[in-house]
Amino acid sequence: MRTILIVPVLLAALATPAWASQCPRSIAALDDMMRQHGSMLSADKATEVEALRNKAEQAHVAGKHDEAMRAVQQARSAMGM
Repeated sequence: MRTILIVPVLLAALATPAWASQCPRSIAALDDMMRQHGSMLSADKATEVEALRNKAEQAHVAGKHDEAMRAVQQARSAMGM
């Protein structure tokens, strides 16, 4: 019974650092997309994407990696990517 409980806890503990390192890469990829395709966005969309990008970076710094990845995904969606 203890083994059944320990395994998910260990998997979660090991996955969290890997997820955390994904945030900066995803934010950098979003920055690249903005540089390449940002001129095709309306001013409102560009502002929305930039706000979501900043939200992702702040969430990453605060240790909220799930929230950071959601914000990156929302920014990509707003760009139509």
